[in-house]
Amino acid sequence: MHIVNNLSGTCFQNGYNIVNHRGTAIIGMSPGNSYFKQDTVQTLLEYSAQLFSHIIIMIPDTPAVHTYKAMGYESIKAERIARHAGSLLRRRSQASIDTIKANNSMCDITILNWAADIEPDYYYLSQKEAIYDLYERNQQFRHDVRSTTQEVIAAHLKHGNDLEHSCDQGVHYLLEELAFLTAWPLLVKQPITYVYHNRWPVWEKFINGDYDGIEKELGFTLIK
Repeated sequence: MHIVNNLSGTCFQNGYNIVNHRGTAIIGMSPGNSYFKQDTVQTLLEYSAQLFSHIIIMIPDTPAVHTYKAMGYESIKAERIARHAGSLLRRRSQASIDTIKANNSMCDITILNWAADIEPDYYYLSQKEAIYDLYERNQQFRHDVRSTTQEVIAAHLKHGNDLEHSCDQGVHYLLEELAFLTAWPLLVKQPITYVYHNRWPVWEKFINGDYDGIEKELGFTLIK
């Protein structure tokens, strides 16, 4: 794996700075995403442990319920699928962490529990309110959130389900994820970069200030 260099924009420049100072990274692992196989998780965490002093693993299994419901699953089944997918990612992550620690890595790696560690947090709740407010009042942000959500659920939408109506449910996943990513730096009181393997235009534009005119002290680090 490697960092994708020479990307422009505030989000990437912030990310490069955090890497240069061996700062803190949030690694997002999406429940149900086939990318996060055991060997990929292992390689990603081993590589990231060389770059950062602290890694926070974020597995949004509770918000993922919205995605599965948007695809057409009933609430009980959506919760079961999301819970199982989240547990699988936690087991894979912990197995990789155990291997890394056995090799005497100095990196501190934490796996967050969404329901216990994130949902009750004051900063998360505050940022969640702000993100939902931005969604309601900013047309471009709303459009980008809905377009991103539709790309995720369209290919998995059960027959007979309306895409626009399903998107009303599905957007909660992305909005809650954004709320967490903006809240956690406030809690730990240090700059944080988000690590992922694909570009995420909504996050990039949000940090760059495209929606509200305010550049954020948040980073994005693309690792492939």
